[in-house]
Amino acid sequence: MPRALLAGTLGLTCAAALVGAGLGSGCGPTQPTVVEVPDPAKLPDARPESIPDAPPPIATCIGHGDRPAIVRAAAAGADWVQFCASDGADLNECYSVNLTTSTYERLGEAPKPQPIALFDHRVTVTSTASTVEVCRSNGVCATLRPKGAGAEQLRAAASATRAVVLLGDAAAGKGRAELWDSVAGKKLGQFKYARAEFKCGAVKMLDETIFISASTCTGPGARGALYSGKGRKIADVGGPVAGARGRSFGTAGQAVTQVDGATWAFLEEQATTLVLQNVVTGKLGKRVDLTALWAPAPDAAPDDDAAAPPAAGHRGEAMLVRGGQGTLVVITGGPAPGRIGLVDVATGKVTVVRPPACSP
Repeated sequence: MPRALLAGTLGLTCAAALVGAGLGSGCGPTQPTVVEVPDPAKLPDARPESIPDAPPPIATCIGHGDRPAIVRAAAAGADWVQFCASDGADLNECYSVNLTTSTYERLGEAPKPQPIALFDHRVTVTSTASTVEVCRSNGVCATLRPKGAGAEQLRAAASATRAVVLLGDAAAGKGRAELWDSVAGKKLGQFKYARAEFKCGAVKMLDETIFISASTCTGPGARGALYSGKGRKIADVGGPVAGARGRSFGTAGQAVTQVDGATWAFLEEQATTLVLQNVVTGKLGKRVDLTALWAPAPDAAPDDDAAAPPAAGHRGEAMLVRGGQGTLVVITGGPAPGRIGLVDVATGKVTVVRPPACSP
């Protein structure tokens, strides 16, 4: 169709449509649709007057019931504490505590344990039933081969220059500690450590001082003593417990940490007392009462049906680490696991942080 004829036809069609609709007989160009966009500056503010704070973390309680709650893999800083509590079998739960907010959260894995010494000498000890291998960070190792070893894994500890290996029939009171040159792998001497019913030993090196904690072999109670690198007894650990005539300072669990130089802190096995002691001279320093750890919370509602609060912890379950500057941190085991005692070394003041109570 010719272009002029097509235009005419379209024009007639348009005119006819308009006339038929009663809208007149004219056709003009199509008018665009206009949409007004409001000025963003004049729009009402749809934001809330204030942004709500994030919800607080879910409170985590720590309940082991009647099972043990042995605290291990513990570490701390100025405003945090991390640790794991184990029943010694299949239950091992780890926690992080915010000391600023006193909140507890579950950890997915165990934290790296804090070394007991201020300066980690990076000496690793690997024991088998017949040998002890002592290695330094430079890769140099020495293998010790004590005579008369039994079928069980040897108990040993080492410093940069010395190693101690526990041998003998401990249950019969014939346990002995052998002294070794940890560089040359040469035996230097030995000494006996059993006293009365405390016969089965565990050993740690506090710099060049030997710390042996001897248990009854069948129970958790233990007594500890300090020895020089030559095997000379320096002193009993902790001395007598204040107000308990004839009762010695228990050392089950060997909870100990270095404070400064030759001064180390020792936690009594039931976490009722902490003492500072010079491990070179044996002289006792400050003694701190920790019974506040086992008292009910000051704001706890009275409950006539509730069991009496524990007077002390299970032997050997609590842990001691260093916190912020001038602060020691005690972490309780059973029967009230996860309580935190912040000990001011200078004043002896104890601040207690408690986990939320578990539902019955």
